[in-house]
Amino acid sequence: MDEIITDVRKIRDQIVKEFDNNLHSLCEEIRQCEKQHKSRLVNLTIKDNSNSSEMNDYKTAKLDLSKQ
Repeated sequence: MDEIITDVRKIRDQIVKEFDNNLHSLCEEIRQCEKQHKSRLVNLTIKDNSNSSEMNDYKTAKLDLSKQ
């Protein structure tokens, strides 16, 4: 097996163990990290082609994970 895949699986198993196989806890930890490090997140934008001459044609696409 590829060495990279082996390493990735090893790290994945360590993370899963750290959260006792609880996906909800892992996701909550990720959300907390996102709140603490907002500047590290990618801001996705969608171009609105209906009036492309103005700068306000760009709208931020948001993914709300808090309703899970």
